[in-house]
Amino acid sequence: MAPSLRPIDDADLPAVGVFLNRHLNAGASPERYADAFRYRWPARRPNHGFLLEENGAIVGMLGAIYSKREIRGEEHDICNLSCWCVLPDHRKQSLALLLTLVKQPGYTFVNLTPALQVLEIGKAFGFQIFEGGRYMLLNRPRFAAAPGIRVLTPETVDPARLDGAQAGHLANLRGLEHAQMTFVEASGAVSMIVHRRFGHIVAHRLPRVPAIEILHMDLRSPFEAIWPSLADHLLRTQRRPVTVLDQRLLASRPAGALTLRGGRKMFLSKTLGLADIDSLYTELMVGLG
Repeated sequence: MAPSLRPIDDADLPAVGVFLNRHLNAGASPERYADAFRYRWPARRPNHGFLLEENGAIVGMLGAIYSKREIRGEEHDICNLSCWCVLPDHRKQSLALLLTLVKQPGYTFVNLTPALQVLEIGKAFGFQIFEGGRYMLLNRPRFAAAPGIRVLTPETVDPARLDGAQAGHLANLRGLEHAQMTFVEASGAVSMIVHRRFGHIVAHRLPRVPAIEILHMDLRSPFEAIWPSLADHLLRTQRRPVTVLDQRLLASRPAGALTLRGGRKMFLSKTLGLADIDSLYTELMVGLG
């Protein structure tokens, strides 16, 4: 008899955490997995994904991280696929999880960390596949403050200096464990950068190095003008020698940047295009990616 398929609700999260710790990645605790689905940002969240259940035990699941985004002046509902894990004896039901999830109306679906076999399945379901090329920059120290530039934290930035979108992000993301915000004020304009600690980067013939990954930028000044001060801040506070970021966040390659190949990603949408897809309010901000 096939296992039953049903939505994941709040009461399931402790068991989901145990399942993922045992069968997906023992390096993340059950509590970390469960907490990742308890994010606080605005979202139309009907569930946390879907699971397969047999005799009261989880035998497979496909998680979902939802968000409500304002893009080009309109609200859009996003569903980020995450943590697709099905036990070997039940792999035939894997596609039922994906089909059930993407049949939910009104969402743009994204997967930022798909495995190779997931990409092939995504193509069959109509997902668009794209390359996630990245830049890598050295976090160089500064020995004197740059005139007219201040680097601020969520605790030191003046909320009155932020625009509506920035203030909303500050309220939604304050206190996150796996993503941080830094603000850079230059000539009276405040830029917002959302970033996280990244594992290790392997680039060309360089040794593996721990990195910072920039997930989102709301720039009010040219990146080249604020980067030296931001790099110094990231080096001192995060203790990481390099920063990586999606090439699509910038119009051109910054001076001194190395170009890296990024992993392929995929999305399915009736309303949004590739330029609208980013990492804000996704699994990457709650420690799953």
